Amino acid sequence: MYKQITKLLFILIFSSLGACSLLEDPVGPQSALNNSSDAVKISTIKFSVRHLTSSEDWLYFPGEMVDIASFRNVDSVRFASNMRSQTYPERCIVELYDFTNEQPIINSTVDANVRFYFKYVESPDILPKFPKEKVLMGIRMRSSKEGTFVEVAYDSEILVYSR
Repeated sequence: MYKQITKLLFILIFSSLGACSLLEDPVGPQSALNNSSDAVKISTIKFSVRHLTSSEDWLYFPGEMVDIASFRNVDSVRFASNMRSQTYPERCIVELYDFTNEQPIINSTVDANVRFYFKYVESPDILPKFPKEKVLMGIRMRSSKEGTFVEVAYDSEILVYSR
């Protein structure tokens, strides 16, 4: 009886060890994958604008003072917005705007022509064209066709990626 119990315990322990090895990370320890030097930090600067327009003329919404130099180890900067259009295929067009220098940020333009829900759209990297000094940033928006209603809702935001 003692041998049978010992044998049963041996089988249970051995099989549980095998099961544990299946739970291990096949690539290696997490610490090797996520070194602190590889971790990406995303900081956001939000512009809370909810607006509906049917104009092809730009509507301007100043937001926040932004100084990109205050962020450390910046890898890239992107602009994103939530938007929709009331009529397909017309588009809602939104872009990041530098109110201090009175100019749009190059490559920050995002658009969408979806009708029934808000679409989150993110620009490519705009860091090379982003102002290096402290500036008043915000957004501007318009419809791609006069008379077509378009809407921006939730937060439009600047995403600052750092290491």
